[in-house]
Parts: sequence; C-alpha cells; structure tokens
Amino acid sequence: MKHSIQLKLENLCERYDEIAALLSEPEVQGNQNKFRTLSQEYAQIGPLVDCYKRYEQALKMLASLKKWLTTQTRTKELAKEEINEAEVLIETLIMNCKYCYYQRSQRQSQHFPGNTRRYRR
Repeated sequence: MKHSIQLKLENLCERYDEIAALLSEPEVQGNQNKFRTLSQEYAQIGPLVDCYKRYEQALKMLASLKKWLTTQTRTKELAKEEINEAEVLIETLIMNCKYCYYQRSQRQSQHFPGNTRRYRR
C-alpha cells in the first residue's frame, strides 16, 4: 500500500475515534444538526476504518508467521502455506481499502461539487 494512502487511512482512524468521543458528549447530543452531521461522517468512514484495521492485523499476523518460519524447522511447509494465505488476505484487504476510499471520495464529490476533478478525454 502506498505510504500516502496509509497516512490518510491512519488519519481517518484517528478521526473515527474522535467522532466517537464527540458523539458521546452531551453538548453534541443536544445539538441535532451537529449530531446528525457527525453520525453521518461516522457511518461513512466506518467501513474504511474497519478494513484498514483488518489490514493492520493481517500485517502483524504475516510478521509473526515469518518469524515462526525462521524459528521452526519441522513446520516450514505449514508456515509457508500460512504466509501465502496471509499475503493473499493482505492483497485483498488493500483492494477493499482502496475501493472503500474511492467510494468515500465519490460520496464527498456528490456533496461538494466544487471538489470534483475534471479529466480530459
């Protein structure tokens, strides 16, 4: 995954946690417009944050499997199979994160038409 996308996803995770904290504050709960806006943003970035967190877990799992491969001599074949499965999972999660990120960008451009990019054909 590109480093720039990874940074954006990490920022979204922080924003997700921030919104969760804001939604629990009495001032926000008393202001229906702010509560609705934050709830919508929370719902929009939720799938992307979930996908990114699963991606991070898969990376940790891959690292531990590679460490296991270097320490275990009897189970190398099993470790190699597990590593291959983890790598496939990571690639799938990268694609899912990109898709969710693209979907989020599309929804934002619908709400804010001035932010759309125009491409020449």
